[in-house]
Parts: sequence; structure tokens; C-alpha cells
Amino acid sequence: MATIEARYAIWLYATGAVLLLAAAVTAWLHCKQQRGALIAVLALSGLLAAQLPLLGHEEYATRKSSYQLASVVRPLLATGSTVYSVQNYDQTLPFYLQRTVQLVDYQDEFKLGQQAEPDKLIDFNAFEQRWRAEAAPVTVLEQPAYERMKADDLPVHTLYTDEKRLVVTK
Repeated sequence: MATIEARYAIWLYATGAVLLLAAAVTAWLHCKQQRGALIAVLALSGLLAAQLPLLGHEEYATRKSSYQLASVVRPLLATGSTVYSVQNYDQTLPFYLQRTVQLVDYQDEFKLGQQAEPDKLIDFNAFEQRWRAEAAPVTVLEQPAYERMKADDLPVHTLYTDEKRLVVTK
């Protein structure tokens, strides 16, 4: 399967082709002194050249949004399940899951709030203890954190994977 960048490149090549074709057609129309048609071709090709990269950006949807992840995982969540986000945070995740997410080893833009409410951040060791104690925890994480969970002999069952992250439960 082609990478996201390779799939997006097709849209950019199409944009380039539109611009090249428009340049040839407008040059021909200029020679024929067809100003009205020339302006129409420029306007239409400009619209297409602007829209094609935007349409192609959908190729990045799985990398930039949690919509697909949440649509797979939400029906599998038990009512009392805690959703953890280990060493990363996708801002679209709580919205699409319609749940709060417990951050593990992640501060970034939450640093000020976590200083005011330190219980909102847990470290990996506390996460491991909670993981073992809870009945049906769910975790969103990237490959290095997943490898650490496996190395620490935590029971993991993969619910979802994409090129960036995994979702696991017990």
C-alpha cells in the first residue's frame, strides 16, 4: 500500500497537469485573441488548481484526526472503561469518543493546568498499576509505549492500528 505522502502526491501531480494544460490553452487562446475564453480558462483552472490539493488533503485524515479510530473503538468501550492516552495526545480523540481521556506521561500544552491539578497527570508506573487493577481499560498509544507495555508483561489486546498509533485493551 502506498504511503500517505505518495497518495497525496497524485493530487499534486494532477494540480500540476491542470496548470500546464491551462498554460497551453491560454497561450493558444491569446494567439487567437480570444480574451473571453482566455479569462474563463484562467478562472476555471485557478479554481481547479486551488481545489485539487484541498481535496487530496483527505489522504491525511487518518493521521490528523481520530474519527476512524473512534468509530471502531467507541462501540467496544465498556461503560466504566477509562480511556488512557500514553505519551501522546490527539486533540480530536475526546470529541469523537465522547469521553474524557486520562493523560499518561504527557504535558505539553497541559503543563499549566496539570500544575494546578496534579492528579490529572499520571506517570507510566501509576498507569501500569491502574491497568492491572481495572477491568476494561483502553489505551491509545504509539509503538514505543506499546513495546514498553509488552516488555513490562502487561496484558494487551489490539483493537485498532493505523500508521501512527494503536488502541489496546486487556
